[in-house]
Amino acid sequence: ESASALVQFVDARSEPLEAGLAGRTASAVEFVVGYDGEAYITGLAATNDVTIDLADGTQCRAAFEFHKRPGEQQLISGVSCL
Repeated sequence: ESASALVQFVDARSEPLEAGLAGRTASAVEFVVGYDGEAYITGLAATNDVTIDLADGTQCRAAFEFHKRPGEQQLISGVSCL
């Protein structure tokens, strides 16, 4: 069972990031941001750093912790991407 979670990313105003943005983890796992700023990310570690490509050509960075709970789909909400 891989270490995965649904992670919700928000901007500096705490608004969810727009759907369709591409991101990647520090370990080069790629993901796409979906509705409500949520992205399904696999291959998570205890501490994770991600970079997301924004629509204006810039990038934002986010960090979050992940604690594996077997058999449970986790949602990590309100991760700021700045």
